[in-house]
Amino acid sequence: MNVSGVPLWRWIFGIGVIHSALGLALRYLITQKSLKFVESKTAERKLQDSMWTILSPYCRALLGTAGCWFLFDFVGYGLKQNDAAIFGENVSASYAQSMLQVLWSRLSTFQLSFQSLPGVTVMAISAEIYPSIGKLGATVGSYLFSELQSLGEERELALEAASLLLQCRMVWTMVSLKCSFSDASNKCPPSRLGRPGKRLTELQAKIWEELGISVVDGRAAVARVPASGQATSAVAKSSLPALKKAFVAATDAVYLQCLEDRRPEVLQKEGRMSRSVVLEFLDACNVKMDTAEVQDKLRRKIQETGALPETVANEVHDEVMELLGFESAYGHSCFAEFGTSQEFAHDKDIATAYARWRGHSSEIMFKLLYDHWHSGGVLHVDAVVKHQMMKHGAKVQLNQMSTDERRQLLESSIDKVNVFHKLPHDGRQRYLERLDDQEMLEFTKAEILVATLVQSRHHPHRTE
Repeated sequence: MNVSGVPLWRWIFGIGVIHSALGLALRYLITQKSLKFVESKTAERKLQDSMWTILSPYCRALLGTAGCWFLFDFVGYGLKQNDAAIFGENVSASYAQSMLQVLWSRLSTFQLSFQSLPGVTVMAISAEIYPSIGKLGATVGSYLFSELQSLGEERELALEAASLLLQCRMVWTMVSLKCSFSDASNKCPPSRLGRPGKRLTELQAKIWEELGISVVDGRAAVARVPASGQATSAVAKSSLPALKKAFVAATDAVYLQCLEDRRPEVLQKEGRMSRSVVLEFLDACNVKMDTAEVQDKLRRKIQETGALPETVANEVHDEVMELLGFESAYGHSCFAEFGTSQEFAHDKDIATAYARWRGHSSEIMFKLLYDHWHSGGVLHVDAVVKHQMMKHGAKVQLNQMSTDERRQLLESSIDKVNVFHKLPHDGRQRYLERLDDQEMLEFTKAEILVATLVQSRHHPHRTE
């Protein structure tokens, strides 16, 4: 554009700046923030991960891509700054002709073959970083091609060859973008992908809504379906218990497969364990303990030792830590550190999940230990562990007792239970050690009845 003496281009840019400024002001003052944007900001405030924790999985990709683009601009802008001198030479001269021939037949093809590869990784992160560099390159390329074409028809062959290479690069980049997206999602750490358990819960809630049933009522109805063999009602004799068991097994399998599919390739040995990973660890341990494979290991360990299978439970914890991307020993140290932090003390969700995790693991191990004892197995545990174990058998026997039998047991044992709970810890332990197995079972049943009576007095409208 010839602008000598006429500042036309300045007016054009000035008007463009005014329009852009007006658009920015209107967008800021008029456009409302979307609900997703507000929710993302709220979630961002809860995020405890540092910038290094977020970017560390992408360090190699970011540094490699940035280095490639550095070389790309180094070559591209170097040629751009010197093209006037190169093409300004007399083309009839042998030196200038040899320079042009080397440029297009060898150097151009050689450098483009290397520059084509960074285009595959331009979408490593969803930000206007690499696209902005591409726009700058397009401006330079347009100017360069215009200069080449102005040299005459003898340069058409070089232009066609360069255009063909650029078209091949474009096709290669477009084809590779899908691979870049899938690789990024597969290598993304679990804390960045969200919790699969929450997603499964949302899918279940959606199905309840499609059926026209309240989510709360639907979940309560499923919770009331007893397990097979736990009751003699008509519901227990129907196909509902088997369907519930299959539903729980399928849900657990999908959840564990989600965690397995995104298992990190490299275990984390530094950095802080985030809140979401802690919650995921607690949920995954609960699901793992419910699997038939783990319960078979627990059962075999009890048969070997006659004691609580704590070593098997610890192995499950190690497996889950590595499944979530943490080296087991380091992960447990991070978990312990998180448990002593102020964040844990004031986080109700974490406290609830932690209590559920402790109770669920203990319940499974005590149940299997009771089954071993009930089938005639020998126990090698102290009175305190045996007392906890008897609670499972006591609940089963209480469900089979009539109302009159429960009342008689409560009336005959309530004073004994009250005195027991007023004793100090060592006094309780000495009392339990004096009881044989059957006496301890009867005493545990009385404890449960007294606790139920106290609970009903504090919550008179709550039904059992």
